[in-house]
Amino acid sequence: PIKLELSNPKETPYLTMTQKWLEKVGVKCQISEDFKHIEVTPCKSFKGFDVTIPSDWEGVAFPLIAALITDSKITIENVDSSGTQGDDALVEILQSIGGDIIWEKDEETLTVAGGKCSKDGIGRLSTENLPNGELHVNISGFPDAVCAISAIACFTEGTVVIEDAAVLLYGRVVRLGDIPAGGELDLEGLSSVVTPTADSAAVADYITGLHEFEPDSPAYIDALKRSRFLGNYMQESLEAYYSGARLVGFSREDGMFSDFQISIPAEVSGTLLKVCFADSEFRKGRQIWRNGLSYDPSVISGEYDTASNTSHGSVVLEYNLGTDVNITSLGFTEMDTAFENGQYTGFRGQISLYNYQKGNYEYIREKRSFSAAEIRPYLSPANTLMARYLPDDMPASPKPVFLPVPNITGVER
Repeated sequence: PIKLELSNPKETPYLTMTQKWLEKVGVKCQISEDFKHIEVTPCKSFKGFDVTIPSDWEGVAFPLIAALITDSKITIENVDSSGTQGDDALVEILQSIGGDIIWEKDEETLTVAGGKCSKDGIGRLSTENLPNGELHVNISGFPDAVCAISAIACFTEGTVVIEDAAVLLYGRVVRLGDIPAGGELDLEGLSSVVTPTADSAAVADYITGLHEFEPDSPAYIDALKRSRFLGNYMQESLEAYYSGARLVGFSREDGMFSDFQISIPAEVSGTLLKVCFADSEFRKGRQIWRNGLSYDPSVISGEYDTASNTSHGSVVLEYNLGTDVNITSLGFTEMDTAFENGQYTGFRGQISLYNYQKGNYEYIREKRSFSAAEIRPYLSPANTLMARYLPDDMPASPKPVFLPVPNITGVER
């Protein structure tokens, strides 16, 4: 038997779905209650079967929400009621904030009424009847629903908190240096570095400049404190899907803790971490910039960790670059060498792209930037890109390898 040990399993409903499909074709698969232990017994042949592929709840979510936020009433048919898709939790979540939804599981239909079409007493979307007047959604079991829940949150009275989503989406950092109170800083010309998205400690060390100081020096100790402070914030507060950018900085202003109240005599001092959200546009007119990890890559072969963009050994990934853009340039960016001492190592090896016109993979050597004409043969009709990563010889116990990240620019279709 093949045994898998998972330390922190996510999207567990899909593990159950996979188990049921394996069992349907005669493969014995056992999964522990906590989903941390999986055992699969291979078989020599698979049983044939006839089946109707169930609907995808991610696709159901959007007309469902569209009905709730408009004066509409719709019935969605052929809804998967097997319970194997985690996204079906969306129904109970929406009902908890007043959504007028009737799910006839036996008939596999979903009837949704919004606004003026909803029944008396329901239909108004609000979190007021929930604990502390807030809706908390742990998205780890059904991350594909994050867009739908984010959309409905904009039309819901009260607070909606999406928890345990993805890690730092775009993984870039720009160091700004010191900014005086009331000062302004022009970002034009400043460079950004590609960071290992899941290694918050290494990113915090880089931002605070920890390795620029002599160990045990006062400056090093000060930077170490700020690094641990920032690293803890990143782990606790940035483990979520978000758009835009976060501007973070440290302050030691006189009297900054004047509002801090304490009932016993004590000295109050320290460093204040300040964070503000900056709306970061990735479109300008019809021009689009997009990171290739905006959508989770499909794993064609090999092992790949989506949250950290890392692999062990060779892997083939298919990147979804979006069907809404005509690509004018594509470039691969690699993890900055400043993070080599962290949890991951940068990719060293061969990258090959699948040529859809010739039907084979082509080794791109040292080339990392492509014009529209150069990248066109490697794009499928659906604007996907297949890349094969073949690392150089690695030591016996290598760290996970952070793979290059494709970025595109283009014009909206």
